Amino acid sequence: MERADLDRWKPREVARLLALVETERRYYQDIVAHLPVGLAVVSSEFWIVSANRSFRQLFGVKPEDMGRLRLPEVLRVDDFNERIVDALTTGTPQHNILYSPPGEKEPRFFRVSIVPLRNWEDEMEVEALLVFEDLTGVEGAAEPRREAAKPVLVAPRPEAPPPAILDHVDAMIWEADPEGQLLSLSPYAEILLGYPVAHWLEKRAAWQERIHPDDRAFVGALLRDAVAHRTRLHLECRLKNAAGRTLWVRESIRVQRDPAGNPQRLWGVTVDITENRRLAERMLLAHKMDALSRLTSRTAHQFNNFLMVISSYGQDLMELLPPDSPLHADIEQVLAAAQKVSGLTAKLLNFSRRPVARATILEFADVVNTALQPVTAGTPAEIELARNLAPAVGSVEVDAAQTPKALSDLILTAIRASRAGRVVVETARVEPLQTMESGELTGAACLTIQAPAWETDAETRRRLFEPEFMGGDTLAPLSEAYWFIRQNRGDVVVTGEPGGGTVITVQFPLVGAKARPPAPQPAPGAAPGPPPKVVPLPVGEEPTAGKEGKERRTALVVEDEGGIRALLRKILIQNGFEVLEASSGGQAAEIAREHSGQISLLVTDMVMEDVSGRELAERLRASIPSLKVIFMSGYTEDAVIHSGELPEGTAFLQKPFTVSSFLEKIREVSH
Repeated sequence: MERADLDRWKPREVARLLALVETERRYYQDIVAHLPVGLAVVSSEFWIVSANRSFRQLFGVKPEDMGRLRLPEVLRVDDFNERIVDALTTGTPQHNILYSPPGEKEPRFFRVSIVPLRNWEDEMEVEALLVFEDLTGVEGAAEPRREAAKPVLVAPRPEAPPPAILDHVDAMIWEADPEGQLLSLSPYAEILLGYPVAHWLEKRAAWQERIHPDDRAFVGALLRDAVAHRTRLHLECRLKNAAGRTLWVRESIRVQRDPAGNPQRLWGVTVDITENRRLAERMLLAHKMDALSRLTSRTAHQFNNFLMVISSYGQDLMELLPPDSPLHADIEQVLAAAQKVSGLTAKLLNFSRRPVARATILEFADVVNTALQPVTAGTPAEIELARNLAPAVGSVEVDAAQTPKALSDLILTAIRASRAGRVVVETARVEPLQTMESGELTGAACLTIQAPAWETDAETRRRLFEPEFMGGDTLAPLSEAYWFIRQNRGDVVVTGEPGGGTVITVQFPLVGAKARPPAPQPAPGAAPGPPPKVVPLPVGEEPTAGKEGKERRTALVVEDEGGIRALLRKILIQNGFEVLEASSGGQAAEIAREHSGQISLLVTDMVMEDVSGRELAERLRASIPSLKVIFMSGYTEDAVIHSGELPEGTAFLQKPFTVSSFLEKIREVSH
């Protein structure tokens, strides 16, 4: 009805309409209240929203309990939760569910239907209507109907599956009495736990010993609660096998009850999820390290901006002051503090910057042998380095320099942390590996570093790859090794057991291509090669185009930090440039379009909010092919920048930089 039509109604007619609606509401409300079946509306979170009189009488619920009680508190059975979720998810009603409240002296039986509804106040909210038909006293009520659409909640004892099936199921299937005494066990138990089946069947209390000591209390409490009140229990816990290895498992337990609700049997299925947990731990570690990397990169970027302003203007002040000024000492202290902060910023950059991997197909055995060369030389006499290297693991596609260095750092860390005893380095081929990046299953080359004398707690293992966590005179930080492995599509995980030491496991996906010999590595302690030749440019020397008699060139400076823009403008003007300024990439593009002259030099920050420095340079060079570009940044994730493979006529300058280094880059791109 339109609002204009409603406005023409007389107040008396509106009152009559409302009275009619109220009468109809009470009429249907009375009908629902007096129906001989129990009705309850339950929210998606199992709260009892409303219920009629029959439901409240059947299950002892008071009117004031509406909205305060959840369905499991009233029915004391888990099956309804799962059935309600299925009905709400699929939108399909479920009928003919037989339910008998557990623990009652005189058993009662109900036929239940679950119907999904839409909340009339919020159509996005779904609810379920439960209909309880009392079948107590009806002949055959305790038996499920043959045409029942869903399994009954009170079921006869299930038949055991044929032994031939149990022999081929990679899960431990077991049966126990309500006190926890094991009655039967599938053959897979010996594979999972390492003990023969008879070991568990012959000892009454032995079945609880499978649980890890740290988990026995809470698992026992859950089982007792399930026996008393539930029909199903799902949990994850740790087990101990015969070799002392900890396994993560998921157990699904069903409690079989008689018609009176008394527990008769426990049926359980135990599945090994150890590798799933390790994959989850690796993904959690990867997410944490990525978050730390982004945080440190942003921090380093801002610090470098501030340091550049402080250092450059401090140096200018030093040059402007008279030689005998007492302020020289004060400014020197400012510059010294800025230099120390610059060192800290460099450490942040070393952690956050992604190394550039140049992948080569190599034999994994060759990679490990290359990694062991500096390890052998650096192993102290107190450590026995044992090797158990498989001769033919396969080929991996990794960086020939980064990967051996990362493996060397991991092995040396285990050796130095052990201080004495034995460290075992072992290689093997494992299948399959689930990669974090794609989730694909593939064979993997595996390196295991076992250090029984290196005891680590859970906190140490979680923080092992954080920057500076393992720093000191004896141990180097492993954050660089972690990034090298991740950059080469590898995974690394650290595990440990009390009294069992620490194990580092590294895996790389295998490839089928023919391997190439690894690049030769410098011997330990060998002097590094000569640095790249740099032609210095004296401070204050002008670029060729800025000398007298030449046409003044125009530079466009793009930088979101105002102090750095002012500093660069000052340097460029002193060296013969006309300067245009922009605080963002979008503003720079607009200035370039409107400028009537030729822009010969672009000086741009790499990291900006709207577009990156590379994107801006590509846009401008499309219309100004001869444009020279100097990229600058306190931090950038651009792999091309770090690889040194910049396009011709471009250069990169790491913040903070000096006036001389800036002028040197101008000369570099100009030639």
